[in-house]
Amino acid sequence: YNPLRSPPSYMLNDSLEIIQKYLKYRQIRLEELEELLELEDFVFIRGHTKPYAYEVLDDGLGFLTPEDLIEFDLAIDEYINHEYFKCPATAEEIVKGITVLREERENGLYLSILETFIGVIDRLFKEQQSADNENNEPKDHKRRKDKSNIVIYPQSVLFEAQRPWGRQGEQCGVYVVSLQSLLKDLTPNRLTPNG
Repeated sequence: YNPLRSPPSYMLNDSLEIIQKYLKYRQIRLEELEELLELEDFVFIRGHTKPYAYEVLDDGLGFLTPEDLIEFDLAIDEYINHEYFKCPATAEEIVKGITVLREERENGLYLSILETFIGVIDRLFKEQQSADNENNEPKDHKRRKDKSNIVIYPQSVLFEAQRPWGRQGEQCGVYVVSLQSLLKDLTPNRLTPNG
């Protein structure tokens, strides 16, 4: 721990008044940054900013990666502890940048989950169509059967439909999945003894 790391060592040759101004403005910048981060629902650890910034965010991180947090710590360190008068970003720009990145990471994750989910549903319907063709089932038969002829995906769980959700409100094909099948635990049965 080196308390003389901030202010920068070359300032130690200056007068006490200049060092006090540096410390005063650093405190103002720190308070401004803390206020802006709290407005965006981040939990900021003030004690992790001196003599260098490390792990300054504790909560409200969303899906930010460890690399994102390291870069943010470096930006905070430059903004508060170094030659802050040369820092190219304002507190507003730093906070907006991490907030936008948090939203992008969250949206990216949810999009990936959605695309994977749609891929699984597509595969289930293709398997069902293939099984229906082998069993000479009618085309609107939307159930998947295994070798023992037990219904696994009844229409109460998964089916195709038309809804007015196109860009101009036109009808478009959609998959309908029961929320209960997604969000609730399955009751244990002989196919899924653990639920």
